[in-house]
Amino acid sequence: MTRTLSMPFALFIIVCAGCSSHHLEKYDFQGAGFLYRSTADPAAGMVHIHIEGFTDTPHPVVAAAAGIGSNILSEEARQKLDRAVRPAGVAAAVAKGVERTVNTYMGGRTVPALEDDPRFIVETVLRSCEIRSLASGLFLHVSAKSTIIDRATGRCIWDEVEASSVPLRYTPGGDVPVALVRTAASIYNAVEFFKLTEGEIQDAVLEAAGRVGDRIGEELRDDYADSRGD
Repeated sequence: MTRTLSMPFALFIIVCAGCSSHHLEKYDFQGAGFLYRSTADPAAGMVHIHIEGFTDTPHPVVAAAAGIGSNILSEEARQKLDRAVRPAGVAAAVAKGVERTVNTYMGGRTVPALEDDPRFIVETVLRSCEIRSLASGLFLHVSAKSTIIDRATGRCIWDEVEASSVPLRYTPGGDVPVALVRTAASIYNAVEFFKLTEGEIQDAVLEAAGRVGDRIGEELRDDYADSRGD
């Protein structure tokens, strides 16, 4: 049996209608300014924790740990996740995947504000964010939508919805080189995951969310290449 725990967060929302089709072929993006916005919709205001082999116990947080490890998740662990993982931050990490693609392959440039007169606005909406503990390991499942809008007309010229599960893994920040990661292995035990510091939990979740963003970016790169023909 699988159960779900939910943790509420305050959030705001940007609403954008979907594109009926992609229109990348009609635009020259070289040197164009792009402004990036990200947010979470109401469904992403709850962080869901899916547990395989769940059995009922009196306290829902204690119950979440059943069948995962030898230790029990505490209220302190629940509060740690609440503090460490914010939907707005997850949405921003996903948005970076689109930004990398625009800057790397399409010749766009990032601008920080509307006052910088961007030609395009990229809006990324986090639809859901779940931590899934499976027999094969611990995963972050993210559903998100990214949309590119022509600011002059308000027209949606491209969008993509991605729902992906990626392994949670920990890479230290600070001055530690990327090649010298403390561990690149997936975090298979949820109890061990919650023993990490708040900063380490945040780093692991945002790194995984960034990989989901890269998948959206890959779709954009492919569509951009198709729009340019052979």
